[in-house]
Amino acid sequence: MTIMRKLADALNQIRAEKGLSITAFSEELGISRSCMQMLLSGKANPRVDTLEYLVKRLDLDMGDLIPQGEKALAPYPEQWKRVCDHLKQILQILGEDYDRYNL
Repeated sequence: MTIMRKLADALNQIRAEKGLSITAFSEELGISRSCMQMLLSGKANPRVDTLEYLVKRLDLDMGDLIPQGEKALAPYPEQWKRVCDHLKQILQILGEDYDRYNL
């Protein structure tokens, strides 16, 4: 499962739990309705900073959105590398061991 599909599934679940329309959900998160529709459909290819913003706003764990293993690297190697680089920096700041997370 791709990062975009996992993000879409997480966003759809949160939106359903909150009982919000797409418009209300996009307003709550400060994202345009058209961008939200793309995210909810799994068709968006969000930038790393957008992923970080959504993870923070929704109190999610970035690890829940990142597919594990070598199969995940094939379709989006550059995006995967950027996400892993950001995670490595964050974990270093927090004093955590990056290798422990098997990314």
